[in-house]
Amino acid sequence: MPFNINEFYSSINKNGVSRTDHFEIYFEGPQDLTYRARSVNLPGRNVNILEYFELGPEYKLGSFTNYSDVSISFVCSEDLSEREYFLIWQDSIVGNHRNKKSGGFLQENYYKDYVRTVEINIYNESNVQTKTVKLLDAFPTTIGDISYDWSTSDHATLDVTFAYRYFETDLHYNYSLRKNEKQKSLENEYNKYLNIENNKRNKIEFDKGFES
Repeated sequence: MPFNINEFYSSINKNGVSRTDHFEIYFEGPQDLTYRARSVNLPGRNVNILEYFELGPEYKLGSFTNYSDVSISFVCSEDLSEREYFLIWQDSIVGNHRNKKSGGFLQENYYKDYVRTVEINIYNESNVQTKTVKLLDAFPTTIGDISYDWSTSDHATLDVTFAYRYFETDLHYNYSLRKNEKQKSLENEYNKYLNIENNKRNKIEFDKGFES
């Protein structure tokens, strides 16, 4: 179908656009971190492939899922309390390497004692919350360095990378009824696709059984 500029504008006006600056981060900890987070990447995921050979080209089967790490950049306060917060969090994972007198040097702790939930909240252009992505069983794996330079007067920033087990997505249904209808429409289309693929597969299996 040729490109239609009017339909393009209609789609933009109807569904809007997602603004990259309309977000906030919530931690199970100091609320000030919410206002210090300046950038984040929504998590992605990969479906691992298992190859199955029979006759002809191989089948590529979906297997288990890998979730990509999430990086968050923070604007640092004067006392670098953000950096200290994440260092203490890491201390709760592998012990306090910064102070041997603490008795926790190289002491690994239990998984359930250091994982937390990190929430990424997304808002629309009217500042209405539309979606929440929850990183479950999250913990900081990398605390980046902080650069200082006499030639500039920029504010200091800290990049932190998080691992997590998986993520959940909550759609805020009070956002708009038409968003619910759009979601249901997408689910219906996906279910139709699955039914068609299953019917094809069943027919192939039936034909094989008939031929044998």
